[in-house]
Amino acid sequence: MRAVVILLNAVLISATFSGCLENLGSLSSVDDNDCDSDDCFGIECGMPSFSSLDNNSNGTLDIEEFVFGLHEYDNQFSLDYYLGMLEELIPLYEDDNVEPVVNETLYNLIQFNETQGFCIGIDCGGPKFDDIDTDFNGIVDSNEFIVALTNIDPRWSDEYQEIFDEFSGNDTQLNESEYNDFYYEIWEDICNDCVNGDNDVNHSEDQIKFSKLKPRCYHIEFFDGSNREFGGWGGIVRFIDGNGVITTIEDFSWDKKYVYLNESTTWTIEYELQEHDVGLIVDGVTYGNDGTYDDENPRLGSIEIDFS
Repeated sequence: MRAVVILLNAVLISATFSGCLENLGSLSSVDDNDCDSDDCFGIECGMPSFSSLDNNSNGTLDIEEFVFGLHEYDNQFSLDYYLGMLEELIPLYEDDNVEPVVNETLYNLIQFNETQGFCIGIDCGGPKFDDIDTDFNGIVDSNEFIVALTNIDPRWSDEYQEIFDEFSGNDTQLNESEYNDFYYEIWEDICNDCVNGDNDVNHSEDQIKFSKLKPRCYHIEFFDGSNREFGGWGGIVRFIDGNGVITTIEDFSWDKKYVYLNESTTWTIEYELQEHDVGLIVDGVTYGNDGTYDDENPRLGSIEIDFS
């Protein structure tokens, strides 16, 4: 189980409303044509090439090349965020007297997608059983298992045999059911937490879209003054459209930082914020973030948005 815990840790590195109703009146619409554009920006277009960051052409990236190079390529993410990525990329680095460096193999483990944003190696997802069963005999042996996972993420190659032994049972082979048990424990729980969590999202993506990166079109920006890439903060936000359909978001996190609302209806945004330096920005006006912290008396408010 120790190896599974290590792998899970690697993958995981995510009241009643009242108050004054503030009517924003007519909020200017965004350019729908631009919203539907296929244009991309920065990391959205793909990671920069390894060679473009390797300024001294020595085949490795030091801290300065990695952190400052990526930040120069896409400053939507902070220097601290890229430094955290470097630390996650080299989790087994222990010698404080030697500067950590990233080779091209490690660098190529970094991926970016719209759902997760950045992910590294095995935390981007795992192979299905049929992809590992290379001889198509309905059984995965330890060699097939270790080779497949090592190809995805060599950082944890020393742990894969122990994981295989844990799930394969006495016959030292994985059938499809046993492999699916492993797959579910490592990836499915995490994916479900990311998508559902404690949130009650009743609107379709056509009605409300959430993004961790600044999209071309958005109407609301949430923020945490102490952490740009915040993992979550205490509070509740409700999005209510003109037909009374409600989407509730609790413990708002950075993956929902920017919000796009369907402009064919009016919206009421009700919020309950507990932390002193969190809030939301709508049409250039900041709500919350009043400089106090009071769990028993959170800041409450309602905002009405009309696009007509």
